[in-house]
Amino acid sequence: MYKAAKLLLSSYQPDQIEVGMMFAMSVTINDHSYLHVHKLDRLPRDINRYITENGYPVKPYIMALEQSNPDLPERILAYPDQIKWINYGHELFPFEIEDINYIMMNHEGYVGVWMEDDYAVVDDNDGTVELTFITSMMDDEDIYDIDDDIDWHDESWQWTK
Repeated sequence: MYKAAKLLLSSYQPDQIEVGMMFAMSVTINDHSYLHVHKLDRLPRDINRYITENGYPVKPYIMALEQSNPDLPERILAYPDQIKWINYGHELFPFEIEDINYIMMNHEGYVGVWMEDDYAVVDDNDGTVELTFITSMMDDEDIYDIDDDIDWHDESWQWTK
């Protein structure tokens, strides 16, 4: 079943900057701030200046929302190389930067991840996990871990600042 999790963008310092790396920048629209991700489509002339202005590249991770022991570090459910697919309308699509930006802007990073026994299910064929949009979890309560006491169609549940 799908369970709620958090998409986290973590920066790292690579040995060298390469085309295709993802970078995040903070964007504010109507008092709503979120991280917007873009891919490096060509190498900048001055890499040091680019990093000063844009920060280091980022990689996506899927983190557990619930932590049974607060003394332990946050639990990673999926690593960057495992995040390849998103279920939308009961069909799998490649997980792309547009999906990351949509999730960060509209759902503050909350996603659903297919899980069993509190662990993300990793596909034996390609080593990936399956994600879904958090709003999809509200539309199909049969296969999602949803609190039955909450009226998910009531807009008041939305995350606020």
